[in-house]
Amino acid sequence: MLRTDMLKSKPLEGNARYEGFCIDLLSEMARIVGFEYGMSDVLDVIIDDVHSNE
Repeated sequence: MLRTDMLKSKPLEGNARYEGFCIDLLSEMARIVGFEYGMSDVLDVIIDDVHSNE
């Protein structure tokens, strides 16, 4: 989920744009295991395209 305070201050960049349980979980796993990750928006907004032909 995009952070709601983006309109109140300067625009956030990278993973700081997102908030919520899944982001917190991913951040904690990355800290413990020691990996880096990047989040990006989906531009085509096609959800579940794999099952669209069924």
